[in-house]
Amino acid sequence: MGGGNNAGIRAAQGKYVLILNPDIFVFPGSLQKMLDYAKTYEELGVLAPRLLNPDRSVQETCYRWHKTCTPIFRRTFLGRTSFGKRELKRFLMSDWDHASTREVDWIQGSCLLISKKVLAEVGLFDER
Repeated sequence: MGGGNNAGIRAAQGKYVLILNPDIFVFPGSLQKMLDYAKTYEELGVLAPRLLNPDRSVQETCYRWHKTCTPIFRRTFLGRTSFGKRELKRFLMSDWDHASTREVDWIQGSCLLISKKVLAEVGLFDER
């Protein structure tokens, strides 16, 4: 997927690049809203919108940096313990309503609006 994204980025002519997975449904006006926001906050490097499930519940697509134990809690019964639940809530940013805009540690790459200027500084996607 990184190689395909990079080919598109190299061919892109605009100030921004939109990375959009093929399974993403875009609500009318959403892309324009993202572009308007990016133009308002020029220092922004990457913008990721709130993604919704088909039932319009919020998808968990942004995260805090994980701790060493986080993958264990996510993939084993230990995630059902009180300590595991607390760590997963922290990691999944469950304390935030996802309705407001905020900086996050990392995001899922399903839908990203990226400044070409930032891409020139940090480089393209890893193709491995």
